[in-house]
Amino acid sequence: MAYRWPFKSGFPPRNIVIAGDSAGGGFAIASVISLRDTGETLPAAAVCLSPWTDLQGTGVSMTTHAQAESFLSPERLRFMAKHYVADKDPRMPLISPVYADLRELPPIMIQVGSDEILLRDAVLLAERACQAGVDTTLDVWENMWHVWHFFSRQMPEGRRAMNEVGQYVRSHLGKASSA
Repeated sequence: MAYRWPFKSGFPPRNIVIAGDSAGGGFAIASVISLRDTGETLPAAAVCLSPWTDLQGTGVSMTTHAQAESFLSPERLRFMAKHYVADKDPRMPLISPVYADLRELPPIMIQVGSDEILLRDAVLLAERACQAGVDTTLDVWENMWHVWHFFSRQMPEGRRAMNEVGQYVRSHLGKASSA
């Protein structure tokens, strides 16, 4: 309903980008998958900042980056996943988009920090999207943690990352999705 609401006022999908960070990044991808599967016109693009896309928690960075990550912990993610997934299979595509068929999605931009426990989620999403023929941009930011973008007022890296997102979004708005 939220996606369709602007259309009633004449605002076309080509002027919409679905974006999110962390769980919202996974939700952004799940949303475009759902829109595609229901035959809706797709947005111009999707943007995922430090996306959580595998609620099963199989990514190797969950353990290898646990000490470097300054925001999240594997234990916290397992706790949140348990409550979100409930009795469902965490590999369901709309719960964990890395397990989805990603064909015919609009262009996707992914930004992730090299120190994140969700690094593998982002890389795997990008790999699978590329394999599915989706125009995919993956930016791994060295020495950055989960959703460092939040500190864009305090950190030059956050400002640069958000400026890149803005440039990406502007370059895709107004274009019909290639899907």
